[in-house]
Amino acid sequence: MPISPENLPSNNFLNNGAKKAQIFTFGCRLNHAESNLMEEEVQKMGYHVQKEPLDKGLDSDLYIINSCTVTERADQKCRQLVRSIKRKNPQAQIALVGCYAQTSFKKLQKNEDLDWILGNQEKLKLSNFLTPEKEGEEKKAEKLPKVHVERFEKKPFEQAFLNQYTEARVNLKIQDGCDFFCSFCVIPFARGRSKSRESNDILKEAEHMANLGFEEVVLTGVNLGLYAHNSLNFMGLLERLKKIEKVKRIRISSIEPTTIGDDLLEEMKKTTTKIAPFLHLPIQSANDKTLQAMQRRYTLGEYDSYLKKARENLPHICLGTDLIVGFPGETEEDFLSTYEYLKASELNYLHVFPYSERKNTLSVKIAEKVPPAEIKKRANLCRLLSEEKWQKYQESFLSQEEEVIFEQQNEDKDGKGFYWVGHSAHFLKVKTYSPKPLRKKNIRVQITKREGNYLVAQILD
Repeated sequence: MPISPENLPSNNFLNNGAKKAQIFTFGCRLNHAESNLMEEEVQKMGYHVQKEPLDKGLDSDLYIINSCTVTERADQKCRQLVRSIKRKNPQAQIALVGCYAQTSFKKLQKNEDLDWILGNQEKLKLSNFLTPEKEGEEKKAEKLPKVHVERFEKKPFEQAFLNQYTEARVNLKIQDGCDFFCSFCVIPFARGRSKSRESNDILKEAEHMANLGFEEVVLTGVNLGLYAHNSLNFMGLLERLKKIEKVKRIRISSIEPTTIGDDLLEEMKKTTTKIAPFLHLPIQSANDKTLQAMQRRYTLGEYDSYLKKARENLPHICLGTDLIVGFPGETEEDFLSTYEYLKASELNYLHVFPYSERKNTLSVKIAEKVPPAEIKKRANLCRLLSEEKWQKYQESFLSQEEEVIFEQQNEDKDGKGFYWVGHSAHFLKVKTYSPKPLRKKNIRVQITKREGNYLVAQILD
């Protein structure tokens, strides 16, 4: 029988007496890394963390929503989830945490469906704030959430290590916050100014994860290239991470193009390197007028020069980007110049974002707005272009050999059996059929064909 408010269990406990919790994560890789930390803390608080999707896990006692606020749509999704939970499980307690909580807590504290609102500093200290209501405790006539949102600290930070990890590639947080204040971006208000994690703390966690069997670490943060702790910069940190023997692959997640130089490409060229041949370099626009209005720190010529240099040094490197379409003042001519550049560029894929107005950002003051229908049209064109470019990149690896770290096993809908899925060093999604356990293993394969989003491969080792 489907679960509904009428037939929910009267006592939401497991047989072992543990209460249930669910964590929902919106937004970036950094948010997902932090949700893993929250999951372990909630478990230490005595909760059993459920993995089911919302419609199959309606009997949880506690829901934690790790929010994103990059766009208005992200805010809206959080509000919709809160309403959905309360409609289906009225007795549940809900904590809204993270970026949306940080920037909009005054508005959110009027929401009686929420029990807690925690900012980005507070969400990693859940046990200090989440105090479940005692059984039989009388509720106030007007129940308002408890708000814990403080100003950000700028000092170098440490954080707890994970002991359990459901993924095969581990996120390693090295930095948080941003100093750039691009005119469209709310992140400096949501996460504060740039701050770096203490280098020894990073290295200890990388060693810890390698000992748990994780061969790939993915460096995460808001603006990775700003990393600086004592005399160590981003490249210095890479040098120290490379020396951890059991770490076989280091992947750099999104990084600002103005914060890296030729030394990173030189490192990637080495036959002994552990740095994955992958760069995600946000461009946001390929029109100099728009880049200036966005307060980006490069011209199109400077960005393109680095892309070409990357391709010359590493012919098969995977190059991706973020793109905003419909920025205020972006004319049709401006957009077409961006589109034509992207079509001819060295980029292999695009993450496309329709412009979304965010309070406190300078772009709000620009009067010339692009109509929503036009923004949608431009986004669709760029997404189609991205699909074409990615397919071409995939096909360039047919018959080639790749090293793949396999992550999970799935069942084929066509009845062919079970297959393993993982990512190659070039960030290609690869599947192979094998009865052997391959999770977390780095396997050499030969690509045989493209199948939708996957490349199919045969194991060579």
